Amino acid sequence: MNVKEVIEAEIESSGMDGEGVARVDGKVVFIPYTLKGERVRAVIKNVKKKYATASVIKVLSPSEHRVAPACPHFYKCGGCDMGHVGAQYRREVLSAELENNLKKIANLSCAPSEFISSDGSAVVRNKLSFPFGTSDGKTVVGLYRRNTHVVEPVECVFASDGVRTVAKIVCDFADERKLPVYSEAAGTGLLRHLVVREAGGRMSATLVINAESFDGEDALAERLPDNVDFFVSPNMRKNNVIMGETARLVKGEPRLAVEVLGVRAELSPLSFFQVNDVIRDRLYSAVTESLSSDTVVDLYSGIGITSNLAAKKCGCVVAVECVPQAVKDADRTAALNGNSGRITNVCGNVESVLPQIAKDVAGADVIIDPPRKGCGAAVMNAIAGIEPKRLVYVSCNHATMCRDIRIFLDSATAEYKVAACKIFDMFPCTHHVETLVVLSKKIPDTHINIDVEFGENEGQFSLKKIKERADERKPKDKVTYKKIQDYIEKTYGFKVHTAYIAEVKRGLGLPMYDAPNAVEELKRPRAHPTPKMVKAIKETLMNFEII
Repeated sequence: MNVKEVIEAEIESSGMDGEGVARVDGKVVFIPYTLKGERVRAVIKNVKKKYATASVIKVLSPSEHRVAPACPHFYKCGGCDMGHVGAQYRREVLSAELENNLKKIANLSCAPSEFISSDGSAVVRNKLSFPFGTSDGKTVVGLYRRNTHVVEPVECVFASDGVRTVAKIVCDFADERKLPVYSEAAGTGLLRHLVVREAGGRMSATLVINAESFDGEDALAERLPDNVDFFVSPNMRKNNVIMGETARLVKGEPRLAVEVLGVRAELSPLSFFQVNDVIRDRLYSAVTESLSSDTVVDLYSGIGITSNLAAKKCGCVVAVECVPQAVKDADRTAALNGNSGRITNVCGNVESVLPQIAKDVAGADVIIDPPRKGCGAAVMNAIAGIEPKRLVYVSCNHATMCRDIRIFLDSATAEYKVAACKIFDMFPCTHHVETLVVLSKKIPDTHINIDVEFGENEGQFSLKKIKERADERKPKDKVTYKKIQDYIEKTYGFKVHTAYIAEVKRGLGLPMYDAPNAVEELKRPRAHPTPKMVKAIKETLMNFEII
């Protein structure tokens, strides 16, 4: 298989990024904008050792679930990736993906009970970030083409008329003043991004630049409508982070007032805030309804909206955030809502803070809303240490969420059940969703009292015999893939990949789901274990009495 080679293939499944997945000559090929069951003609764009990517030339046999995209920029712009998928089928695909991750990664047999969408309401994102580019010698803003940093000029269907007006004013001003667009390759140029957020009839517009300032800031501010607050954010770092570390006010008010389900807050350009107002409110309502304890621990609380919603229902809230500015913002939100005495905002790493306050928050409900990378083992182990009554996990990346849940369940001394599992369609026309999973500590509903007389005489319960029976029925220690790997390395003097262990187990008809990464690895073309490795793996499985 070579670059520019034309192939015909049948799409077998959907990938994690919403693209179609085919197999050609034993190699996995990812083909965007295709659906399971379709036969397509495509051209190879990139070839790696284990996979290839391709672009569609023609869909030879379309799926019944394919629809015409509502956006004229769809196939050029990379902002959305599922605009060609019918609404109901998209729900089914995204729901199945979550269920699959829960089973394979978190080891939970659970399907989402609801897929909550905007119910036909017009979706307008309250925040949009546009990179700058050039087209026909003119300054433009738009969105990156799929898997590139090439700017495609678009009028996004999820942007309001006010956002489009601001974008045009800024681009026209840039052309008049000959302000250069930033080049990632060279690290030169001025204009990087335009970030616009709106709420309550006002907007904040932030110009991200490759400098501390530029001549003409005040002149540009004067051209913007009266309801627009204007900021400049310097960002001279050579990375893909949009905003700089600060945002300097040039014109207007320093904060944007918002209200969420009765909670007041004030946003700076650097504040995190969910971009879909309708779905955000439904998500936060579900979070609040899930709480059942008098004490709540809110991790990665941001500006503190969930903390203040929790404070309405519960007696005490402890919120932990590792960013000092976020803690200041959360204190501000608590004061705005009269909750300063009920919410304690703490600055620090979660894994360090929780053990210090474990006695005070033992048995509390825990809310987590982390970044896409999730929490990781240290944080989840710290959460398990306080034995929460409920764990309320909000995630924009359910693969890392499922990983974290598995770590938590493996670390917890108590047993937990899934009390809720819902999908919130925060980002329509994409494969991204917000997910809510609630784990509830298993507590017996009833109990009975039994009087028992222990002893070795007739009619008494023998403690000796009880111990003997318990020893006979004691479950064996769980044999993990790590234990198998360590035993092989110590006994035979070489290492084996978990995928090799999984392959041998599969050949023996044994379950493999304790190593989800190994299971996924089996789906990709790769080398197979040598006879020497197979022999060592089988002997190790026999040693641990797995076979």
